[in-house]
Amino acid sequence: MASKVSIISKWTVKAEGKSQHHTDNCKIIELTPWDILELQIDYFQTGLLFLMPTFEQSDYNPYVVRDFFPLNGVQNLEATSQPCFAVQVTELEDGVFVGCSNNHVVVDGTSFWHFYNSWTEISRGFNVISKIPFLKRQFPFNINHFSDRISIPNERVNAGYRFIPPPMLRERVFHFTKESVAKLKAKANLVMNTTKISSLQAVLAHVWRSVIRCRHLDLSEETTFEVSIDMRGRLNPPLPEGFFGNAICPATVTIKTGELLEHEFGWAALQINETIALHDQEKLKCIYESWMNDPEVVKLGDLPSNYFMLIFTSMILDGENRLPIEVALETC
Repeated sequence: MASKVSIISKWTVKAEGKSQHHTDNCKIIELTPWDILELQIDYFQTGLLFLMPTFEQSDYNPYVVRDFFPLNGVQNLEATSQPCFAVQVTELEDGVFVGCSNNHVVVDGTSFWHFYNSWTEISRGFNVISKIPFLKRQFPFNINHFSDRISIPNERVNAGYRFIPPPMLRERVFHFTKESVAKLKAKANLVMNTTKISSLQAVLAHVWRSVIRCRHLDLSEETTFEVSIDMRGRLNPPLPEGFFGNAICPATVTIKTGELLEHEFGWAALQINETIALHDQEKLKCIYESWMNDPEVVKLGDLPSNYFMLIFTSMILDGENRLPIEVALETC
């Protein structure tokens, strides 16, 4: 489908190519195992829509919305020739859309929102941003046989895989209000006789069960849910305040679809909660020691069917007021 968006101008920031020469002012940033694990997936994207008063919101994202984001379909490993970060401003008849694409090898979601919030503060005239980034790239502990250079065989990196959504694929937007999220959280904790299930975990479990039920799967089939955990505060000692980079660890829950559906959604939420709770410093070290002995880059195309991945979350906190959660899921 031809793009309906006309690009007026571009400004890019990208990695130094092989043909370019290093200078004394060029700072080389070595990638950590955290960064390398993100090479095979696509850039993550987010956008802000500034509306005119007459705008009516739709439950579906029109196909043209993909053209509001730069670098669609670009994989993180292509940053030697493609920008690491790009911003596109699209003027609409009834508003303005600011779309951003960022290489996941450079930063994770927490760091990206750190940047975005700092950008808005600067735009609003702040002389000093509220959180200064800690820019030193580091890995939290030493791993046996780890060095700055990690060798991964070429056959384990498949740059040819691309998922191109067909024009008939419609992206549906589901909005969970503050009241709905509170009810889901309360119900999940009540059913499981606990208080530790979070709002996000309750929403994820509810969506997970709903999608699996609608697929009418064989009850013996397995389904997996993956959540990327921010490890900044789970390490001992924690990472420096404002750590800017990647600091995430994937946590997966795999169960039979029959078992998922026969229990209340609070049970699924508790499985997610308990899996996340297991991921401390020792768990992270064990995961990466195993990976360092046989490094491989994750390919989304190799994931099994009925695999759900939480690819983006945001919750804006203002004192005790929690605004609605925004969740995006990638499913196979």
